[in-house]
Amino acid sequence: MIHAQAYPDLVPQRFGATVAEVMLAAENVARSLKRWIVVEVAPRAGLIRAVYTTALFRFKDDVTVRVRRDGETTVVSVRSRSRVGKGDLGQNARTIRAFQRALGQLVE
Repeated sequence: MIHAQAYPDLVPQRFGATVAEVMLAAENVARSLKRWIVVEVAPRAGLIRAVYTTALFRFKDDVTVRVRRDGETTVVSVRSRSRVGKGDLGQNARTIRAFQRALGQLVE
């Protein structure tokens, strides 16, 4: 739970829209973000996989977006993981925040 302590704002988002609506919006966001390359979209599984390339050293980070229904809400969880090194200087958290911010502007 070190990540939860270091980044308490990075929690799954909840929306009142359907899984299909949120999935479409999440895919559109992933395809629109700078330095993101979408490598897989599996709507039935509620899964989007992408690769984020850092600006400075061109490192690759693997990003996974999961969309699922939980009761009356649709939940979106995002994970970003560096392929190289032990530290990322907060880049993975910035990547997640950018996605969440953009998705929150599209979906209510």
